[in-house]
Amino acid sequence: MEKVRVILADSSDLIRIGLRSILTQSDQIEIAGEATCEKELKEQVTSFDPDIVVIDYTSKEFTIDVIPVVLQSNSKVKFVAITKD
Repeated sequence: MEKVRVILADSSDLIRIGLRSILTQSDQIEIAGEATCEKELKEQVTSFDPDIVVIDYTSKEFTIDVIPVVLQSNSKVKFVAITKD
């Protein structure tokens, strides 16, 4: 079975570490990259061809506007949005 490739997108190191710790417990998930800002996310989606982006679009280096921009470069990627609110 192919692994699900995930990019973690959050400006908080602590949140990314926690998500990585939880998600890597599954043999079916591969963390393809971690983005701390919108620019990194756009570059990584192009480079790593992920299946899923886990994003906190309320994080200080992200806005919800990045989602349609990323989808223009990779229409198959799915987003899972997390927020502290």
